[in-house]
Amino acid sequence: MGRIELAERLLASFHDRFPKEADDIRRCRSEGDLARLARLVHQLKGTTANVSAPALHAAARALEAAVLENRLNEFDGYLVRLDAVWQEFREFTAKLPRTGAALSPHRG
Repeated sequence: MGRIELAERLLASFHDRFPKEADDIRRCRSEGDLARLARLVHQLKGTTANVSAPALHAAARALEAAVLENRLNEFDGYLVRLDAVWQEFREFTAKLPRTGAALSPHRG
């Protein structure tokens, strides 16, 4: 698989997963499940690094620090920032040229 096709597949997967992961993070926050919240935010931080999304990565890092340092009063503000950066990321990636490989079935 070429690098462009791989990048498109990674981005497509990230676009599918991010909203679900963000919802899981919100749910854990509202339920007070801090152990799971820390794991989910850490995973999201890693995923944003893997797709080379530095602004999303910085927002996820801030979320993780708030959880790990027990600054939950700041968490919701960081979550709002994450949502805003996610929208910017979506708008940016929507403008990228595509080969269409990420939308086609896997070729054996």
